[in-house]
Amino acid sequence: MSLVSKGREVLLELLSLYNYRNVSAIRKQINGIVSVTSEPVVARIGHPRPNFVRGVGITLKFDESQYTGSGVFLFGMVLDHFFGQYCSMNSFTQLTLRTVQREKRVVQWPPRTGDQPLV
Repeated sequence: MSLVSKGREVLLELLSLYNYRNVSAIRKQINGIVSVTSEPVVARIGHPRPNFVRGVGITLKFDESQYTGSGVFLFGMVLDHFFGQYCSMNSFTQLTLRTVQREKRVVQWPPRTGDQPLV
C-alpha cells in the first residue's frame, strides 16, 4: 500500500485529481487532512472459519474546521472505501479517523478487504 506509506502529500495530490472542476469546498476538505500514518496490523477475517490476515492500519488526522456543511465522518467513510480499492485481495485496510480538535479517535472502521487481485 505505497499510497499511504508516501504520506500526506501524495494522498492530497491523488485526491486532488478527483476535484477536476476545482471546487473550493472540495479543495478545502482535501487540505483538511493534517497527517497520514500507517502501520502493519493483523486481524482475524472470514466466516465461518476466520483466518489471520496481514493488513495496513491507516490513521488520518483531520482539521474539523475545514468541514463546514459536511462532516469529517462522511469524508472518512468515502476514504475508507477509497483505500480498499488500492489494497490487494488477500489483505485489508483499517482506517482510523482522528481530529486536531478532539483528544480521542473519532471512529475506527472495521477491516476492509482489498479489491485488487495479487496477480
